[in-house]
Amino acid sequence: MNGTSRHGLGVLALVVSAGLLVACNLDQEGAPPPPRTLNYPIALALSQPAEAGEAPRHLFVANSNFDLRYNTGSLMAIDLEVLDDLVAGCDGNADCDLLLEDHPALVAAEVGIGTHADGLSLRSDGGRLYLPLRSEESLAWIDFVDDAGDGVSFACGQPQEVDEGIPRCDDEVYVAGVDDVENERELVLEGDPVAVANGRLSEIADLPDDAGEFVLLAMRDGRVALFLDEGDGEGPRLVHVAEGFAENLVTVTMQPGTGVAWLTSSTTDRIDRVGISVDAANPSRSFLYDFGGLRVGGIDDGEDLREVQFLAADPNRAFVLSRRPEAVVSLDLARRSRTFGEAPVEELYEVGAGPSRLVPLQIDGRTYVLASCFDAQKLYLIDADTGALIAVVGGFSGPFELVHDEARDRVYLADFSTSQIRVIDLSPVRDDGTPQLVATIGEVIAAGSILD
Repeated sequence: MNGTSRHGLGVLALVVSAGLLVACNLDQEGAPPPPRTLNYPIALALSQPAEAGEAPRHLFVANSNFDLRYNTGSLMAIDLEVLDDLVAGCDGNADCDLLLEDHPALVAAEVGIGTHADGLSLRSDGGRLYLPLRSEESLAWIDFVDDAGDGVSFACGQPQEVDEGIPRCDDEVYVAGVDDVENERELVLEGDPVAVANGRLSEIADLPDDAGEFVLLAMRDGRVALFLDEGDGEGPRLVHVAEGFAENLVTVTMQPGTGVAWLTSSTTDRIDRVGISVDAANPSRSFLYDFGGLRVGGIDDGEDLREVQFLAADPNRAFVLSRRPEAVVSLDLARRSRTFGEAPVEELYEVGAGPSRLVPLQIDGRTYVLASCFDAQKLYLIDADTGALIAVVGGFSGPFELVHDEARDRVYLADFSTSQIRVIDLSPVRDDGTPQLVATIGEVIAAGSILD
């Protein structure tokens, strides 16, 4: 299938309508979001465990305020240990609906972040989150404090208290153009940020472990910004902006063990790559450069790529999510391509309409790929070692972002259309079974309400 399915046309019309509203009025006035309210979750991330091998304690959720119902989006931390107890009480009941107003302890912390967030990434030490914000045309940075005595909280300048609803981060957490290098290079950060990726500087340059973090911010118009977060208590600093990459960028993903990020676009079959050149003597002089693109050829026209993810256990194995055709494309990076500039395509695995995000993972030594398909309203599980379709899980309205909780054998899935988080148990896969929906977090907010 090419393009959007018939089912997706109605949703697409709503997306376009809301997108125009957002573009015209990003600094939205109105009521603040009430506490413990999921509102079009757009991005997810798991907190770092205190010790290796332990389970993460929190699921971070960026709510996008997609329908402009409130005056801000929000960042929320869901307590996964509380969730464990509630899921256990459900006793395998797939209709286990966990309303946040009935279970307030599920939300450990929340704060307003502005309209409209479009991604979420966690600093390597786990203590800070990065979010691309369309409303501020910038990168937001919010610290996460997990204190055994005082509980957990988000620290973002001096949060503005409101009469009702949740506090909102102040402007200190939005990166502004004040750095000497930024002024010297005449850098301008403007446009539509859509994705973020980061990593330790010591992983890509001869620098000590405490040298800090690099952060990449991808802009929809084909520009990529480089920030340095040197862990000195201050926020990230903009040091370079590179341009000339494909327009309509969707995601940015770091290739493990390299200083190279892969960029996907919804209007080309080419994966652009951006390299990071780090000046170890003066990191502020670091810059980005075009590392060369790879065309994903031989698979229809391929002109709509949504995401690239690398297998943690084997960095030479990558997976690309394509909408033309609607498929997961496996890449073998250890193999020479047929022609220069072409991605080393290995296999093609068909999925449903409107593929949006994917997660490769391993269970008992086998490699699987999970793909959310927004228009098909399903989650696909593929055995990437055999090419077999293992399961298709339904019961969703608009499955989008997903993260894998390896320690708990779970996947958390953002159901964008209904403003809910779905909890899916992967443990049956170990016994040749299929994943099971075990709980739903949040109250339904129907997509049709955009037109109310």
